[in-house]
Amino acid sequence: MRLTDIHAAMREAGCGMTVVGLRYALDSEAYWAGDELYGSLRHVEAAGDPDHLCERAAEAMAEAPHRRWGVVEITQAGWDGASRPDPYILAHVMRHAGRFTFHKHGKFSLPDAAGGMASLSLNEAAEAIIERMGRPVRGAEIIAILREERGVGTSNVLLAQGHGTGRLFRLDRGLWGLIDRDMPVSPDQAQALVEAVDGLDVEDVVQLDAVHARLGDRGVDLAGVTPTLLGFILRESGRYEVGRLGTIRPAGTGQAADRTLHRNIELVLADAAGPMTKNEIAVEVGRRFGRLPSHSTLRVVLLRCGRHEPGTKPARWTARTAP
Repeated sequence: MRLTDIHAAMREAGCGMTVVGLRYALDSEAYWAGDELYGSLRHVEAAGDPDHLCERAAEAMAEAPHRRWGVVEITQAGWDGASRPDPYILAHVMRHAGRFTFHKHGKFSLPDAAGGMASLSLNEAAEAIIERMGRPVRGAEIIAILREERGVGTSNVLLAQGHGTGRLFRLDRGLWGLIDRDMPVSPDQAQALVEAVDGLDVEDVVQLDAVHARLGDRGVDLAGVTPTLLGFILRESGRYEVGRLGTIRPAGTGQAADRTLHRNIELVLADAAGPMTKNEIAVEVGRRFGRLPSHSTLRVVLLRCGRHEPGTKPARWTARTAP
């Protein structure tokens, strides 16, 4: 029966339980059959001995004991043809058997996988893979191994969030290694690189590629040092902030730059004859103050110092202090 039909029948019988409460109650009194459908536990009993089902499931999962398995994968690996149990019934048995670890998205893992990939954080799992491979590893290869061994995938974006945490660091675009094993420069060489960048008198946001090229022009030894690795070294020094788009700026200048952009936008809006689009504001800020802000940064600052005119497409903005 559908959950809504069960709820309606219970209300007719005088039970005022909510749909949410009914769903929790049904977890032990019925089994979920997908798409808000619930089946009687009599069907579970008819499927066979629960211990036998769990044994067969565990044997199937033993082929890859450290990954997370979907219940359909378990039925395909552990049974043949018509002998396969209903995946929903098997999931109910496995959840209540206490012998498996249940994960989100309906995945199961063996309890002895606690020391394996299934229980590791993304960064820890990536570190374990790179350690096992014995060399720097491409992000796409890490993601493929995670999908195979954990039963779930990830993305380069999430992997990049671990850059510089623990032992994980990025040697180049899409290439990952371990700091204590794969770092191609010594601490003294890294310090020398930071001091060389200090000598360039970087005062504003600049591209790492440009900084790398200028160091090369000055004869700085950059053997094994990519722009990406240079950015990591500069960030770890604490003297520079590294942006996501391959840029750096001196540490502590970010808030000052935001305050300057805030002031410049306020001046542009105050002098405007009427509401302006975001593109018009960006162009005017660039024309008057010599620096064209990105649209993402511009929107963040606009939300603080501007007022959105409702019902305008494209969106138009006025000064917050405007009447």
